Amino acid sequence: MMIRKSRKKINKSRIILDIETTGLSAESDDIIEISAIRIDGRYNIQNEFHCYLRPRCKLSSLIKDLTGLTDNDLKDCVEFRDVKAEFLMFLGNDEIYAYGDLDRRFLKNNCYINNTFVDVLAIVRKRCTQIQKFSFKNVCANYSIKNLKPHSGTYDTIALIQLMERLKI
Repeated sequence: MMIRKSRKKINKSRIILDIETTGLSAESDDIIEISAIRIDGRYNIQNEFHCYLRPRCKLSSLIKDLTGLTDNDLKDCVEFRDVKAEFLMFLGNDEIYAYGDLDRRFLKNNCYINNTFVDVLAIVRKRCTQIQKFSFKNVCANYSIKNLKPHSGTYDTIALIQLMERLKI
């Protein structure tokens, strides 16, 4: 008996998203980096959207330490409103995959989107009962995924794609 995989899943594109912010409040903090990568059903990268954004406030020392970004790095960047239309066109109607709910909350607060969000963290919690701590860093380490620059949108997004491939998400 021959088993056929659904062509729909193989051809279906998805957006893998990571957003870096000035804090955890979608209402009062700003997005400072967006990394979105469209992949196909075989985890191949189709295209990317990436930008750094100028926040309304100075970065805290915690955010500077986490992201490696400085106020000087972002001072000449555009604001979210300047890339919003292009970003929404990039997202299209594809499902969006992110690790945790922070990215969804920030997008919902900054623009109207109707895309389906898939929280990879929720999937990991259900499937990976042997893991004690579910930080992205710890889960990646558990699956031998090297993230050379944690809290960098691009590196986090690539690591998330690798995690999804390992877990066949």
